Amino acid sequence: FIVLAWTSGFAEELFFRGFLLSLLPLVFGRNTISIVTSTLIVTVVFAALHGYQGWAGVIDTGLYGGLLLSLLFLYTNSQTACIVAHAMWNALAVDGLYLWL
Repeated sequence: FIVLAWTSGFAEELFFRGFLLSLLPLVFGRNTISIVTSTLIVTVVFAALHGYQGWAGVIDTGLYGGLLLSLLFLYTNSQTACIVAHAMWNALAVDGLYLWL
């Protein structure tokens, strides 16, 4: 499960931050409104694709995985920071589930 947590975080970051959040502002025109719009689109899509987790999971994933990691990417311009943060978050979730169950 830890390997899955790390690799899914890696793949999601490559797509959502590396591809979408880099491409959408170019499509809309690189200005503040397009960056905000792009961030909101990435956040909503990221959260919606985690709908299998229920509403609590969608909200949690949207706020952390969608919004916070998008802001981290925009602030640092580093996919590595997002990949590490995402992998660590997933690893903590796996550890928490293991200890809870």
